[in-house]
Amino acid sequence: MTVLSGVAMQGSTAIFELMVNFLDRCNFQAAAQAIKTQCSEQEPVLEAGLLTSFREHVDGCAMLLAELEAAARPQVTLREAAVQQLLDNLLRSITSGQSLSDERLLTCIDGALKSDVFPQLALSDIVLDRKSLDITAELFGTNDRNTCRFWEGIQKEFQGTAETMAGPREAGAGVEPAEPEASCSSSYKPKRRGAETHEIWDIDDEYHDDDDPGYRIREIYEAELLAELAHKMQPLSPTATTAAPVADELALAAAELGAVPGTGSEESKPADGLDGGGRETQRATEVLSSNAGDTEPARSSSPTFGGGAPETEKIGAVGTGDVDKPIAAAELGSLPPGGPVNDTALVQQDTFKHVPSVASSQVAASAEAGKPRQQRMDVKYAASGDRFYPVELNGVIYDSFNLRMVFERDKTGFEESKELPIRTDSVVAARYQIVEYLGSAAFSRAVQCLDLDSNKMVCMKIIKNDKDFFDQSLDEIKLLKYINVNGDVDENCVLRLYDHFYHKEHLIIVTELLRDNLYEFSKYNRESGEQPYFSIGRLQKISKQILTALQYTHSLRLIHCDLKPENILFKSYSRCEVKVIDFGSSCFVDDHLSSYVQSRSYRAPEVMLGLPYDQKIDLWSLGCIIAELWTGYVLFQNDSVQSLLARVLGILGTFPYHLMTKGKYVPQYFTQDGQLYQEIEGPPCPERGRRLHLLVPKKTSLRQRLRTDNEAFLDFLEQLLQLDPTKRPTAAEALRHPFLQPGQYPDGL
Repeated sequence: MTVLSGVAMQGSTAIFELMVNFLDRCNFQAAAQAIKTQCSEQEPVLEAGLLTSFREHVDGCAMLLAELEAAARPQVTLREAAVQQLLDNLLRSITSGQSLSDERLLTCIDGALKSDVFPQLALSDIVLDRKSLDITAELFGTNDRNTCRFWEGIQKEFQGTAETMAGPREAGAGVEPAEPEASCSSSYKPKRRGAETHEIWDIDDEYHDDDDPGYRIREIYEAELLAELAHKMQPLSPTATTAAPVADELALAAAELGAVPGTGSEESKPADGLDGGGRETQRATEVLSSNAGDTEPARSSSPTFGGGAPETEKIGAVGTGDVDKPIAAAELGSLPPGGPVNDTALVQQDTFKHVPSVASSQVAASAEAGKPRQQRMDVKYAASGDRFYPVELNGVIYDSFNLRMVFERDKTGFEESKELPIRTDSVVAARYQIVEYLGSAAFSRAVQCLDLDSNKMVCMKIIKNDKDFFDQSLDEIKLLKYINVNGDVDENCVLRLYDHFYHKEHLIIVTELLRDNLYEFSKYNRESGEQPYFSIGRLQKISKQILTALQYTHSLRLIHCDLKPENILFKSYSRCEVKVIDFGSSCFVDDHLSSYVQSRSYRAPEVMLGLPYDQKIDLWSLGCIIAELWTGYVLFQNDSVQSLLARVLGILGTFPYHLMTKGKYVPQYFTQDGQLYQEIEGPPCPERGRRLHLLVPKKTSLRQRLRTDNEAFLDFLEQLLQLDPTKRPTAAEALRHPFLQPGQYPDGL
């Protein structure tokens, strides 16, 4: 080995000293002395490739030593080896798959080691017979079919077969105790990467298992990130200057964010909020009203953390369409966080002639005589019950609906409690007898009641005594009346409204009584161990019904804005009939659209990035819902907007360039070179600035996440989950997709 002359590298002296010590200990004193002499005559430098060769040599030596040590150990008998292997498999499977408490786990282990039953296992021929299975089941206190399948899986693994425990779930039996929520479809096969499953795992899938967060985290300080970005951008222009100090960048960010329209207001902040289980506890609009912490405070983002351009080679002036013009690193700090938003494309105000006041019997005529904005002539409006309304003034038609107040005669004053008491068999407003308490939401409680007037079972929704909840529920009543009067709610798969009134300081809405929502039923179906319900055929039925509901509501110029499994309820389990409910967050397409829409796991990209949106956000939510019902997993699992974006990027690929350049919230989530970042809580470092997490998405695909060979089903979801909303189908177009053609599945359409 020759030490070449050249530029000295840091740490080279230590490398050569290590070599000298190694040669000395191997009694190669002459070679060691030669290296010492050469290093003393000139500064030691490293030959190209030396470190790589040295590392390979060291690794090879380590492997050889490990083999020699193993050979020197006392040999164990076949029986001992079998017992050791079985114990390893048993403990690994129990700790990862049975969800036992620590106390229960320790009891199982202690019982296995001390019991006289354990040695009776027939391990002499490395075979577990049925008698052994029964004995072991009694030992662990789980004497049922799942225990037998559990031990059979261990036996297969121990024998080194290629079979895994990730097969389809049979009726009443679990396949893999480690994944109780993953077996909701008879064709979906949950996977866990490992030595026993690597043969069937997709090569290009970077996920560790189905619970993988979907991204890697790189921790970095703000100053380091600024330096990296400045280095990346430097080749773009020969006149590029060095990056500005951190303090200057932050000051510039604050100044520019203040100049962005709406950035400083509440409405511009992206909605957030998720419980520990990965599911939102309440819709964003409710949390906005209650200040329950569902919103993420606006960050004082540096312009370095979002020029809106995911590509580093070509970054154009935002909003100009000049994508080939290079920009110097110093100029990157002055890029606006997002392109201009054309509000006129969202709200189109037409001018109408004045029409006189009309009676309620002339509602349709009034609607046709003067239509504000994009009001259609073929829609109907519920009768106002007022001789003055509807009436047009300055191009706007004002309407009304009556809200009955049910009260007790000869009684005044406030109620004793803010909560309306719910007692079985009690009668509310002298009409609705409470039968059963159904559950509660963020702003209401639901009970099953018998309508003493019609003798029908109904659902009574009691709104909490809060002005914001009251106002939102009035909106829901208005929209339900509008939806109910324009078509058959059963044919269009939407909720039927029966009654609404005010009673004892509570607004009450009475609707038809439906069954479980899709989330609760899916969870019950997985945990009960029953035959999986959501086959592709049934998902075909559910998809068509939800699309029918969306087509109908969209034809009324409405956006649902909060489509999720909790807001889709079963009407019939046997016939697989569902209905869409909860229009409390809905809005008209020509409303002033808010950023507080959609539960986070089902939020469309255009909403997350702060772009104008329309009815197609409901189609995105539908794609997320169907994928979740098929796999049993939330498709875009997340605990923040950034982690949600990381999942979307890893599964569906990068966002289109025009979305990144025009998104108002892009700077809050992306650096100028398109990296996802998230600020870590805590005080910043005086020298290096804020601590940040860069979220690096893991590569996978929708096909890999769904793991089905049904091409029509895959294409259907791929169309619904188009990142570019202009390429996403409307509800009417989605209804014509080949996946929804009847006659394909025995339990489908």
